[in-house]
Amino acid sequence: MDAHEHGGRRWLNTNDSTWTPGSWKTLGMRTTCKEADDTAKDETVDDPRTSSETAFTDQCMASDAVFFGADQDAQGRSRGQVNGTLVLDLCAWDTHALATLVLAIMAQEVSGYKVSLSKSGVDVDITERMSSVGSVWTSSTMSDLRVYFNESYQAGNVGYYGLSGVYTTKKFVYFWKHYKLSDDLINALSVVSFKANSKYYPPADDFCPDGTMGCKDNCEKTEACTQRELNGQDCLMLALMVPGYDQGYFQAVFANLNIPAYFLNQFASDAATNGTPAVFYHYEPDLFHVTRKGLFTRVGLPRTDPARVKLATGDYGEHGFGKKTDNPVDVDYPSLPLSKFAASIVKDLPIGSLFSKLSLSDTDINDLLTEYSIAMSDAAEPEPYFRAACNWVKANYDIWSDWLDRLPLCTFEDHIVSHVTGCENGSTVRNTSLPYNCDGGVAALPATIATSRSCQWISDNSRVWAGWIDMKPECDSTFYDYNVSQCDSTAHRTMLAIFYVGDIVIFVGWYAADFPEPTVTTEEASEFRGEVDRISCCSSSFIFTALLIFWKLILLVLGLYLSFLIRNVSVDFQESPWISGSVVVVLVGCLLIMPMSYLVQMPAATYYVFLACTLLICTVLIMGLMLVPKIFRPKEVATASSGSSKSVDTY
Repeated sequence: MDAHEHGGRRWLNTNDSTWTPGSWKTLGMRTTCKEADDTAKDETVDDPRTSSETAFTDQCMASDAVFFGADQDAQGRSRGQVNGTLVLDLCAWDTHALATLVLAIMAQEVSGYKVSLSKSGVDVDITERMSSVGSVWTSSTMSDLRVYFNESYQAGNVGYYGLSGVYTTKKFVYFWKHYKLSDDLINALSVVSFKANSKYYPPADDFCPDGTMGCKDNCEKTEACTQRELNGQDCLMLALMVPGYDQGYFQAVFANLNIPAYFLNQFASDAATNGTPAVFYHYEPDLFHVTRKGLFTRVGLPRTDPARVKLATGDYGEHGFGKKTDNPVDVDYPSLPLSKFAASIVKDLPIGSLFSKLSLSDTDINDLLTEYSIAMSDAAEPEPYFRAACNWVKANYDIWSDWLDRLPLCTFEDHIVSHVTGCENGSTVRNTSLPYNCDGGVAALPATIATSRSCQWISDNSRVWAGWIDMKPECDSTFYDYNVSQCDSTAHRTMLAIFYVGDIVIFVGWYAADFPEPTVTTEEASEFRGEVDRISCCSSSFIFTALLIFWKLILLVLGLYLSFLIRNVSVDFQESPWISGSVVVVLVGCLLIMPMSYLVQMPAATYYVFLACTLLICTVLIMGLMLVPKIFRPKEVATASSGSSKSVDTY
């Protein structure tokens, strides 16, 4: 098997063929990826509510709600895909929008979900809508959120903490008691001066109707301020945001600390730039503090105490404008973990793990707000929230990679793609891009296995040859296609008979055409003076002797050629190197004996000594080439089984 890539879920696709010598197939493996024609399915959320045809249509949504379905066209002519998508709730808070879009990018680009975004209302209704959100301030809304906890669940904290508080311009004042006792400080924050500035008062909108939360003319007032005004003195001004934010908390704290203050619902955003003293309610993290870094400081109210915070009633102005409140809280606002909520239907889905692990630190959310501020300054950027979240995800792999579950271990059965070469009729162009669908397990690819099995067998028996990766098979009769006759006296020896036929034909023709006749040859004696008559049987021509020698030469060359053809067959079933060596020994022996027999005249004793020694040496060498390798072969097999396997084995 030609293992050049890793992983995957595709298998053999081969054509049937019959093996012939030289038509080796290669079983190869590589990892899968989403190729151009890959039909890998996206993750879906099987929710009967989103499968409805009326889900998120105009008839089922508030007039100010907006829905962005998956694959929605750029012009917004349709709501996009709803069914099966992961619906994320997107609210107006900057931190909420940024955290939610980070989650949306992770869900779609990493986890494979199609994501829809819904801008459907206030945070307190999220459990009713049963969709995940980026963050929720839970201090005053948890009781409302719990109403629908049977159909949703809290997926943990976002990571960073929310902190409301009272802020002032830096270096103006650092300790809360000055707001109670210092006339100079109170006069610097004079409510009379503030009301005289038409830029801030009266507000353009009626934020706090008279009679609500102790309001009058969009202002709230502490009892200490009422007493101070009765004495002809001024009160300081504390700017608030919407009254519903931390409802009645800081109004009650100022009242219970006897700080003479008016609470006005118009925010003085330019206090830091023009040097105007200002005290105002705000919260962190927020873009306001990121873009005005170092310009404001938090007023140090009495240290927060969980037991005192728990006494907060969430009300103020029960007895009217400037009257004493029944809300007893008198400590600073606590830092609160911001929570994530999701529909119970996604709890056991793969995305549920990402929900629970998503965690943005204070540094992370400040980085996101900084990216958002940069994107906001670009007039050509249509979606600054998305651009900020996208830039953060691209730059912070080390952070969000910890939110993902460990991939499953790579296994041969599930993540290795096997393919066959040598069975195709033409070339195949493949996309070699790989997926990210396993980790660990099979760390190295198996070595190539060459096989003589047919393509049809490879296609039908993937489970059989897959086991060869770990343990090579024992070669039995199913690996071969040949017949061996029984080794007895009646067995046929076809190949041996063919060799004999050549010799028989030459001898029959020789004896029929030129039968050897007795011949007397007179020669000079070598041992004494005189002549000797030698009687021998000779043919009249040397042609048949030459034919016999030529026939033996043909058999010798054929043996060399056959040993070359089977050189790659396992040494357990052939001995080509040793056979080749034996043939060479025979060839050398013939080259030595033939000239001495036919071309050189020597005494009989000398000739027979030379002939005997040559034959004995050749015989010993041939027996050594046949037997010695068999003696060392068991030791080689034992060594190979305990060591690493060869890169190419044949079966």
